[in-house]
Amino acid sequence: MTKHDKRFETLLNRRKFSGLMALYDQNFHLLNRLIPDLAVMPERSFSAVEGSPELYLEKVEQFKFTTTLQLTYYFRLERGGRVDYIADPDLLLRVYHDAQVVEVMSCRPQGFMAIDKRHIARPRHLHCRWDSNLFLHKWLEYLVEAGHLFTPETAQTFDRRKFETSGYR
Repeated sequence: MTKHDKRFETLLNRRKFSGLMALYDQNFHLLNRLIPDLAVMPERSFSAVEGSPELYLEKVEQFKFTTTLQLTYYFRLERGGRVDYIADPDLLLRVYHDAQVVEVMSCRPQGFMAIDKRHIARPRHLHCRWDSNLFLHKWLEYLVEAGHLFTPETAQTFDRRKFETSGYR
Protein backbone atom coordinates (compact mmCIF):
# COMPACT_ATOMS: atom_id res chain seq x y z
CA MET A 1 0.00 0.00 0.00
CA THR A 2 1.46 3.37 -0.99
CA LYS A 3 1.63 6.44 1.21
CA HIS A 4 -1.18 8.00 -0.85
CA ASP A 5 -3.35 4.87 -0.47
CA LYS A 6 -2.91 4.92 3.32
CA ARG A 7 -3.96 8.56 3.48
CA PHE A 8 -6.99 7.86 1.33
CA GLU A 9 -7.93 4.89 3.52
CA THR A 10 -7.61 7.09 6.60
CA LEU A 11 -9.82 9.76 5.06
CA LEU A 12 -12.44 7.17 4.12
CA ASN A 13 -12.49 5.95 7.72
CA ARG A 14 -12.50 9.47 9.13
CA ARG A 15 -14.59 9.81 12.24
CA LYS A 16 -14.71 6.04 12.67
CA PHE A 17 -12.88 4.33 15.49
CA SER A 18 -11.03 1.96 13.13
CA GLY A 19 -9.77 4.89 11.07
CA LEU A 20 -8.58 6.68 14.19
CA MET A 21 -6.67 3.58 15.31
CA ALA A 22 -5.03 3.38 11.85
CA LEU A 23 -3.98 7.01 12.25
CA TYR A 24 -2.49 6.26 15.70
CA ASP A 25 -0.52 3.43 14.06
CA GLN A 26 0.78 5.69 11.27
CA ASN A 27 1.77 8.32 13.84
CA PHE A 28 3.77 5.71 15.76
CA HIS A 29 5.81 4.84 12.68
CA LEU A 30 6.41 8.50 11.85
CA LEU A 31 7.43 9.26 15.43
CA ASN A 32 9.79 6.28 15.31
CA ARG A 33 11.49 7.84 12.26
CA LEU A 34 11.87 11.12 14.17
CA ILE A 35 13.00 9.44 17.43
CA PRO A 36 14.34 5.96 16.56
CA ASP A 37 15.27 5.02 20.13
CA LEU A 38 13.02 6.97 22.48
CA ALA A 39 13.89 4.81 25.50
CA VAL A 40 17.52 6.00 25.62
CA MET A 41 16.94 9.67 24.85
CA PRO A 42 17.71 12.19 27.60
CA GLU A 43 14.77 13.71 29.47
CA ARG A 44 15.00 16.95 27.46
CA SER A 45 16.57 17.49 24.06
CA PHE A 46 16.15 19.56 20.94
CA SER A 47 16.78 19.17 17.24
CA ALA A 48 18.09 22.00 15.10
CA VAL A 49 18.06 21.94 11.30
CA GLU A 50 18.59 24.77 8.89
CA GLY A 51 15.37 26.36 7.64
CA SER A 52 13.20 25.05 10.48
CA PRO A 53 12.60 26.19 14.06
CA GLU A 54 14.32 24.25 16.82
CA LEU A 55 12.15 21.31 17.87
CA TYR A 56 11.96 20.53 21.58
CA LEU A 57 11.29 17.10 23.05
CA GLU A 58 10.64 16.40 26.71
CA LYS A 59 9.91 13.02 28.24
CA VAL A 60 7.25 13.71 30.86
CA GLU A 61 6.82 10.08 32.03
CA GLN A 62 8.40 6.83 30.99
CA PHE A 63 7.15 3.38 31.95
CA LYS A 64 7.62 -0.12 30.56
CA PHE A 65 4.69 0.07 28.13
CA THR A 66 4.09 3.81 27.72
CA THR A 67 5.97 7.06 27.39
CA THR A 68 4.37 10.48 27.66
CA LEU A 69 6.24 13.20 25.87
CA GLN A 70 5.87 16.82 24.91
CA LEU A 71 6.80 18.03 21.43
CA THR A 72 6.91 21.75 20.67
CA TYR A 73 8.60 24.74 19.15
CA TYR A 74 9.44 27.71 21.37
CA PHE A 75 9.03 31.01 19.56
CA ARG A 76 10.84 34.01 21.02
CA LEU A 77 8.73 37.15 21.47
CA GLU A 78 10.20 40.50 22.39
CA ARG A 79 7.79 43.12 23.67
CA GLY A 80 8.59 46.28 25.57
CA GLY A 81 12.09 45.11 26.45
CA ARG A 82 10.78 41.81 27.80
CA VAL A 83 11.54 38.45 26.21
CA ASP A 84 8.89 35.74 26.37
CA TYR A 85 8.61 32.36 24.69
CA ILE A 86 5.49 30.82 23.27
CA ALA A 87 5.23 27.06 22.86
CA ASP A 88 3.29 26.35 19.70
CA PRO A 89 2.22 23.80 18.64
CA ASP A 90 2.52 22.31 22.09
CA LEU A 91 1.46 18.67 21.96
CA LEU A 92 1.40 16.16 24.79
CA LEU A 93 1.71 12.69 23.28
CA ARG A 94 1.33 9.20 24.71
CA VAL A 95 3.35 6.42 23.07
CA TYR A 96 2.05 2.87 23.64
CA HIS A 97 5.12 0.74 22.96
CA ASP A 98 3.40 -2.64 23.08
CA ALA A 99 0.52 -1.64 20.78
CA GLN A 100 2.82 0.54 18.62
CA VAL A 101 0.50 3.53 18.54
CA VAL A 102 0.78 7.21 19.44
CA GLU A 103 -2.05 9.53 20.37
CA VAL A 104 -2.29 13.23 21.15
CA MET A 105 -3.29 13.56 24.79
CA SER A 106 -3.74 17.31 24.79
CA CYS A 107 -2.80 20.51 23.10
CA ARG A 108 -2.58 23.99 24.54
CA PRO A 109 -5.80 25.07 26.26
CA GLN A 110 -5.64 28.32 24.26
CA GLY A 111 -4.17 29.13 20.87
CA PHE A 112 -3.45 26.79 18.03
CA MET A 113 -5.29 23.44 18.18
CA ALA A 114 -6.86 24.24 21.55
CA ILE A 115 -8.22 21.10 23.19
CA ASP A 116 -9.32 20.71 26.77
CA LYS A 117 -7.82 17.40 27.90
CA ARG A 118 -10.63 16.84 30.42
CA HIS A 119 -13.13 16.47 27.57
CA ILE A 120 -11.06 14.56 25.03
CA ALA A 121 -12.53 11.18 26.08
CA ARG A 122 -16.16 12.25 25.65
CA PRO A 123 -17.82 10.84 22.50
CA ARG A 124 -19.00 14.26 21.31
CA HIS A 125 -15.36 15.37 21.30
CA LEU A 126 -14.13 12.51 19.10
CA HIS A 127 -13.64 15.07 16.33
CA CYS A 128 -11.00 16.72 18.55
CA ARG A 129 -9.07 13.45 18.59
CA TRP A 130 -9.29 13.26 14.81
CA ASP A 131 -8.24 16.86 14.28
CA SER A 132 -5.34 16.76 16.72
CA ASN A 133 -4.02 13.41 15.49
CA LEU A 134 -4.33 14.40 11.82
CA PHE A 135 -2.38 17.53 12.69
CA LEU A 136 0.25 15.41 14.45
CA HIS A 137 0.50 13.18 11.37
CA LYS A 138 1.11 16.12 9.04
CA TRP A 139 3.52 17.77 11.47
CA LEU A 140 5.54 14.56 11.92
CA GLU A 141 5.76 14.16 8.14
CA TYR A 142 7.04 17.72 7.86
CA LEU A 143 9.57 17.26 10.69
CA VAL A 144 11.02 14.10 9.17
CA GLU A 145 11.19 15.64 5.68
CA ALA A 146 12.86 18.77 7.14
CA GLY A 147 15.59 16.57 8.61
CA HIS A 148 14.77 16.68 12.32
CA LEU A 149 16.11 13.64 14.14
CA PHE A 150 16.55 12.76 17.79
CA THR A 151 19.30 10.23 18.54
CA PRO A 152 21.49 9.79 21.62
CA GLU A 153 24.52 10.77 19.50
CA THR A 154 23.00 14.03 18.25
CA ALA A 155 20.96 14.93 21.32
CA GLN A 156 21.33 18.52 22.42
CA THR A 157 19.91 19.03 25.89
CA PHE A 158 18.21 22.19 27.12
CA ASP A 159 17.28 23.81 30.41
CA ARG A 160 13.52 24.19 30.63
CA ARG A 161 13.83 27.10 33.06
CA LYS A 162 14.74 29.35 30.13
CA PHE A 163 11.19 28.97 28.82
CA GLU A 164 9.34 28.91 32.17
CA THR A 165 9.71 32.66 32.67
CA SER A 166 7.12 33.15 29.95
CA GLY A 167 3.44 33.44 30.74
CA TYR A 168 2.49 31.76 27.45
CA ARG A 169 3.14 28.12 28.23
